[in-house]
Amino acid sequence: MKKQILIRTMVVMALMLSNTVFFTACQKTNETQTFNDVFNTSKIQTLNNLVENSSSLSDLPSEFQQIEIAVPEAIKNIQIADLIMTYEQNIKLSNSEIDLLLKNDIATYLDVIERISGLPAQIKALNLNFTEVKNSSLNKYLLVQKQEPDQYYLDDYYHSVIELQNYMKDFVIQPLRNFNALVEKSATLKSAMTKPDPTITYQLIVSNNNWDMWWTYTTVGKKIIKTKHKGAKGSFPG
Repeated sequence: MKKQILIRTMVVMALMLSNTVFFTACQKTNETQTFNDVFNTSKIQTLNNLVENSSSLSDLPSEFQQIEIAVPEAIKNIQIADLIMTYEQNIKLSNSEIDLLLKNDIATYLDVIERISGLPAQIKALNLNFTEVKNSSLNKYLLVQKQEPDQYYLDDYYHSVIELQNYMKDFVIQPLRNFNALVEKSATLKSAMTKPDPTITYQLIVSNNNWDMWWTYTTVGKKIIKTKHKGAKGSFPG
């Protein structure tokens, strides 16, 4: 009898333990994801450091001049200073937007992230496809997505926006500023240029890294569902 009781006790304990493990596993899958859980920016930082430590465009790795990527001719007319100005304007939050984000207002959240992570009109109009960039040696400078953001700041829209804002500041706007300064320091820019223009190559990299943060957001009840980019297979919508 004692042996049967002991066996039953062990079975119950085993069931309790397995249920605890299962419950814990379920809990982990539902934990809110932070920016660092989903994204890895170390490759972009490598590029930032590279640009910051270069004294002229000629100091950049050879792939910036030698790599062959098909791009529209119109990209040569885009000024980096104009891109910086657009991005800086887009990331600003009004007091009313901040108040509504703190209240987890879905409509405000969708509007704000669309504006912040949207691309400047002159880039969007090119209908670029970043497949070649991703498949080239330039992929060493691109954003890495580690997992799907299905639990990304689910009930904290304000901090989700702040993380996006910080990303744009640190990994889109500041890199463009640094590169623009490098262009200005390169007195032999025009005469030393080979194809493609390093400025074009750099714009493709930064635009890709912005593109990879541009999502389609829809609402299902009170939950925001993130799906991959607008457009298909990495090209901008027309």
